[in-house]
Amino acid sequence: MGGYAPNYVPTKGYVLNGTVKGSKDGEKIFISIYSSLSGQGLKLKIVNLDSAVIRNGRFIFKGCVKEPKPCMILCKRNNKDIVKFLFILENVDFTMSLDATNKLNDKVTGSKNTDLFIEYYKEFDKILVKRIGNKRSKSAYHALVNTSAERTAMREAMKEQMKYTAKFICNHMPSWLGDYLLRVFYSDFDSATKDSVKAIMKAKWPDNEFMKTQIVQDEYEQGKQFIQNQTPVGSDYKDLAMKDTLGMPMKISDYVPKNKVTLVDFWASWCGPCRREISNIIKLYNQYKDNGFGVISISFDDNTKAWKGAINALHLPWPQMSDLKGWNSEGAKVYGIMSIPYTLLIDQNGKILAKGLRSEELATKLSEILK
Repeated sequence: MGGYAPNYVPTKGYVLNGTVKGSKDGEKIFISIYSSLSGQGLKLKIVNLDSAVIRNGRFIFKGCVKEPKPCMILCKRNNKDIVKFLFILENVDFTMSLDATNKLNDKVTGSKNTDLFIEYYKEFDKILVKRIGNKRSKSAYHALVNTSAERTAMREAMKEQMKYTAKFICNHMPSWLGDYLLRVFYSDFDSATKDSVKAIMKAKWPDNEFMKTQIVQDEYEQGKQFIQNQTPVGSDYKDLAMKDTLGMPMKISDYVPKNKVTLVDFWASWCGPCRREISNIIKLYNQYKDNGFGVISISFDDNTKAWKGAINALHLPWPQMSDLKGWNSEGAKVYGIMSIPYTLLIDQNGKILAKGLRSEELATKLSEILK
């Protein structure tokens, strides 16, 4: 990744020497990372990158990484962690002194990025402890909250953590950890925090590659948001004219006057979330089609075969249209659409009733209108 602090030499390998008080000869110790389980949301699994055998309470790892990487040293006994120490794996010679009987005694020397990471994480974790207490051991972000008060405490903790993270980044630039945290958490910052970080970054770290890209992206999204604001809920919809699957001209206005309410669904054959959401729309269509509910799909495809193939595979029973321009579709331009699936709900008089509704929210809205 570009934009990291200078003086990192990816060709030089690392040597990690360590000791584990309370360990047993022959026990394995691992360098591991967390990895997201595909399709499982926030669920994580542990992936072991390397292993060593503990002899006389000592272990050693040698290798080379292309760039620093957040990892952990992990050792289990009877399926329980006896050692679990978070650190930054980087190409330096460093040592660890670990204690299987008391993790508060764990220490590392020789890795400046790890020192900085430990400094950051202690305060980050302290914020969570202050808000929700010792329940943090279950998980940092979920499986903690059962009551309304706990959910409120979690939200407040996360807001405070983001403010602290932004301040830490700005106080430690340029640095590898500052850049890493920026990439991980920037999307979670609120607008004011983003603006503040961008302003400081421009002054202190103007060549940061992530921020240069993000500034362009933010300007793009702001432009799209401006366009979206031109068609607020309660305003008249803007008509779109494209072609159907037979190549015949088709417009939204051909159908809106015929239905009590019309759903315009923006999607694409290559969009997994779109295809999953369509199964929900089909159920709602079958439930309400006799009550004046109509649907129009506008595809952001650029391949005719893929578009028609998906329509057939999904057995879509309502009108379909596309200009086959992908993200350059007139629909994206007119409505400032930044992601799909995206929906418009339009009444018989052409007024926009709702925007961006999906799944349960869409079902609830339709039940209110068509009950």
